[in-house]
Amino acid sequence: MRYLGVQSRFHAPALLALVASVFVSACFSPDDEPASVMQDGRVVGIQSCSHPREEHVPRCRDLFCQKALYDRKLLPPNTVILKSSHSYNYSDSPGRSVHVYKYQDGREYRYPMCEMQGLNVVRADEYSAKSQDW
Repeated sequence: MRYLGVQSRFHAPALLALVASVFVSACFSPDDEPASVMQDGRVVGIQSCSHPREEHVPRCRDLFCQKALYDRKLLPPNTVILKSSHSYNYSDSPGRSVHVYKYQDGREYRYPMCEMQGLNVVRADEYSAKSQDW
């Protein structure tokens, strides 16, 4: 009897740890949709993009670009992106992508952009002019 009591005390924490680990892995599996973590109106973190599935790579590139633009103050906090354009798979540079965004700043439009290699931002800048019908 005493052996069963000791045995069950040791199994409860182990069982609890097992259930918790299954729950955590289910909540944060690599199959989760990529998402941004927002704070004070800007992207401060990216979830589910450390090893994204192939179909999630474009969204992860977009999120990493947006985070870099916020970090470099090329996108102000709480910016409403009106339009975005993404170009991928250049024949001269596999894995390269270019991301351009449009937002309104007072009476004018601004066009921050990122150039990426894989999931890494290699350049973040702002286009000086672009047609307003874009």
